[in-house]
Amino acid sequence: MQQTHLTEPATIRATERVTDEVSRWVREAGKLLEVLQQLLAQGQVPCDAPAEMRASMQQLLPAVRQCRAGQPSPEMLTEWIRSLAATLTTPPSPEIH
Repeated sequence: MQQTHLTEPATIRATERVTDEVSRWVREAGKLLEVLQQLLAQGQVPCDAPAEMRASMQQLLPAVRQCRAGQPSPEMLTEWIRSLAATLTTPPSPEIH
């Protein structure tokens, strides 16, 4: 099997495409979480709602905030994907017996 290298144009383009698609997905997920956070912050749980529903609503808003805070930046995604590509294109080290 022929090994590819990260500096080859096809590998660079493939890495960029993956990075772009993952970044797009993360942005869209971030937008969804932002809207959900706003709705939860504005939402009022009816006073006659079951206790389980009230407890869930109180736990959901902090969970959404935490998810948004941990959202990776485009730079982080690029670095992760390049690192992954490097591990996939680097030949394995010979075993020492």
